[in-house]
Amino acid sequence: MKKKSFKILNFSIFIGVFFTLFIGFYAFLTQGISLDKFHIYGVEVNGFYLSLDKKLILKIDTLDFKDLKTQDESQKLDIQTQIHYAKTIHTLLQYFQNIQLKQIKLKGYEANLLYDGENFTINFPNIYAKLNLSEKDSTILLNLQDLYLHRLGIYMQGKGSYTLKSQKLNFDGSLSFLDLQNHNLLTTLNFNSCGDFEELQISGSSLPFKDIKFLEKILPPFNNQILKEWIFDNYTMENAYLESFSFSLPLESEKILPALQKTLKATAILREAKVYFQKDISPLISKEILLEFKNNTLEFHPKSPTYENIPLQNSKVAIKNILSDHAFLEINLHANTPLSSPIHKILESYHISLPLKQLKSNTNATLYLGLDLHSLNLTYKGIFSAKNASFDYKGIVFDGSEFLIKLENPLIDVKIQNLTYQNFIKANPHFIINTKTHKLSGDLEIVNLELQNNLLSIQNHLLPFMIDFNNPNFTYLNLPTFNIEANLSHTDTSTFYFKDLKPLIAYSSLLQDYNIEEGNIEISTKDFSNFLMQLNLISSLPFIYKKDNPSNELSLTLEYSKDILNLKTNDNLIQYSSSKNQKNIFLQDYVLDLDKLSFSNNADNLPTHLKAQNSIFIFKELPILADNLEATLNKDILDIKLSHKNGKATIKKSGEKLQINANNFGDEFVNSLAKKQAFSNGIFSLNATSNPEGILIGELNFYNTSIKQLKVLQNLLAFLDTIPSLLSLKSPGFNNEGYLVKEGKMNFGLNEDYLAINNLDIKGSSMDLQGNGVLDLKNKIIDLNTKLITIKSLSNIINKIPVVNYIFLGKDGTISTGVKISGNLDNPKITTQTAQDILLSPFNVLKRVVTSPIQIFKKD
Repeated sequence: MKKKSFKILNFSIFIGVFFTLFIGFYAFLTQGISLDKFHIYGVEVNGFYLSLDKKLILKIDTLDFKDLKTQDESQKLDIQTQIHYAKTIHTLLQYFQNIQLKQIKLKGYEANLLYDGENFTINFPNIYAKLNLSEKDSTILLNLQDLYLHRLGIYMQGKGSYTLKSQKLNFDGSLSFLDLQNHNLLTTLNFNSCGDFEELQISGSSLPFKDIKFLEKILPPFNNQILKEWIFDNYTMENAYLESFSFSLPLESEKILPALQKTLKATAILREAKVYFQKDISPLISKEILLEFKNNTLEFHPKSPTYENIPLQNSKVAIKNILSDHAFLEINLHANTPLSSPIHKILESYHISLPLKQLKSNTNATLYLGLDLHSLNLTYKGIFSAKNASFDYKGIVFDGSEFLIKLENPLIDVKIQNLTYQNFIKANPHFIINTKTHKLSGDLEIVNLELQNNLLSIQNHLLPFMIDFNNPNFTYLNLPTFNIEANLSHTDTSTFYFKDLKPLIAYSSLLQDYNIEEGNIEISTKDFSNFLMQLNLISSLPFIYKKDNPSNELSLTLEYSKDILNLKTNDNLIQYSSSKNQKNIFLQDYVLDLDKLSFSNNADNLPTHLKAQNSIFIFKELPILADNLEATLNKDILDIKLSHKNGKATIKKSGEKLQINANNFGDEFVNSLAKKQAFSNGIFSLNATSNPEGILIGELNFYNTSIKQLKVLQNLLAFLDTIPSLLSLKSPGFNNEGYLVKEGKMNFGLNEDYLAINNLDIKGSSMDLQGNGVLDLKNKIIDLNTKLITIKSLSNIINKIPVVNYIFLGKDGTISTGVKISGNLDNPKITTQTAQDILLSPFNVLKRVVTSPIQIFKKD
């Protein structure tokens, strides 16, 4: 079924009506004709009155076109027919002095018409028009005095002409828009239209206005709400005006929209304007914005725009394909500013996450955003570049000489040159973020990485890494070559897993120093300022282990914050805490090998307190037993109090000065230091003080002990076995079971290289021992001159000595033998001197000779 149009009347019927009326009743004009009601060509006429004065006068109460047949819309009037109708209507009007149609009914519309011989006045429910038609030189002149569209608040005036020969229409007019609430004038469009009955060319400009929404009245309706907001709502201004506009208007309705898409052009100027990218962020502000519409695209060109005081020069907004079902929003932003909160607000409003806050320097940013206003699919491209800049990523501050970030959805390409962080890493990272898969992958070219205390040291190493953002609760990080994984929480606790320390051992002197062979570490943090660590370590040579259960495994829990560090074993027998004011260490039932620890110089100068119970400390390979130990280190002052059973010791060190006082220690303590069962029973005491040259000078005293399992003693006994004349010395107090000592004393001097024995005096049950000498500690070489003294009666001993060369008689009736102990300490050589040599060299001379090694501790 063909579509009908009620806007195009059948001009033949209309003209036929007037000709019939004119011819049929012409003879009665002088008297006037009046008819109540009649029908003609489907038109019902009520209250018809026709009379003649100078010209015809026509009055009709009601003219009803309800039964009028309409022309098929597909049947178009050709130009000649249009000209014919125009000329015919104009010719007929020349015969009328007045036409008054009080009521015209046309398919639901009611109107009235008045013609006074010159002007037409037409009233439709929503339209009022007053116009004048005249003809001059084959040209129909139109004077549109008033045309008011009530419902739209649009008022139009103008003059035009239609030349019958050239078939050209020209019209100059103005279109005023009124505020329907208070009837204030919003603005006025001045325009010119020219063309024919097929197409008009319209152009013009406007007076200033404060709101562009008046155009909504004359533009086609917008079904897309976002598009409508961008055209009418997403900006404000102090005032604006249309500098120019033009378009082609076909008179066939189905061609109007395609023609507007191709031909509509407009230029507008907005002053003191604000453009809102999104409702929840600050607007772009510009003194002036140029609006251009062409090629079905509306462009915003702001002049010297700013966004939260950030210059956005050369930035613009465009809406393409406005008059279609595929409108597309484009935003082009240009800025040279830090990547601070205002810039992030724009990115985040379009769901683009760039979690970097710039602290130093500016970023040259170019960003393109493309939004399909129907599907809401977002595309973006951008380049962010900066030099010598500083950035903050979730509290982690890093610097770089050059940053280049490229956005081309779904990819974000990031390159950083000479990245540094807290002076411990310098690297060149390059990675790509896929915003569609929400994953990041790349390489970290490590130039140099140094963690304190030799924890990690890496140079010229390429480290691949991958990050997954898919989980809404955390971000996943993986360093595959180092077996490191992390879950970086968005709201709660982040966790790092060092699943296997083996790949890191080659880069960690600390792990190597402590002979860590394998292990794992778990680190958790909520704010990257406070950390909780669980360490499980396996060492081939552990520096600390339990006394009763030696193991190469150690499990530790560590808590770290900016001001506090707490560390403990799972059994709480090792505890360490460090605060702003001091350090505290607690140790119980453990062996601590101090030789395997890497000590610093206490650079923070914090007082350090150590408390130990039932523990063993290994220092310079010597095990030190401690039932209780308390130590305090404050700057360069060290104070130690140690007890083991009945033994008590104090050690004080201030600068280079060292003082040791140890009393009443038993054989267990001393045997531990000797690392063998060298003594049985006894009481031992030591007092020593360092001299200005740093040499420790002291005295060792011991009582009621048996010396055994010493290689020196064993070799001495073996030596006595080779001399029959000395077998008598092997009494119960000096035999293969050991040497029973009632009292012993040794004066000594000690430095890093030597132990000098100045006066060794041992009183045994059957024999005394006196001597002087030197021990080379590094090479384990002994050079000791001793004298064995027996106090037995001379008559008893003489009868038993077949050879007298080795015997010396003292004035007090004692017999002494000279013995030299020398060579390797682990297997020393025992020799004696002849009687003649001894007699020729008095003992005081020998003493000067054997005591000379002590001079190595004296300076010239």
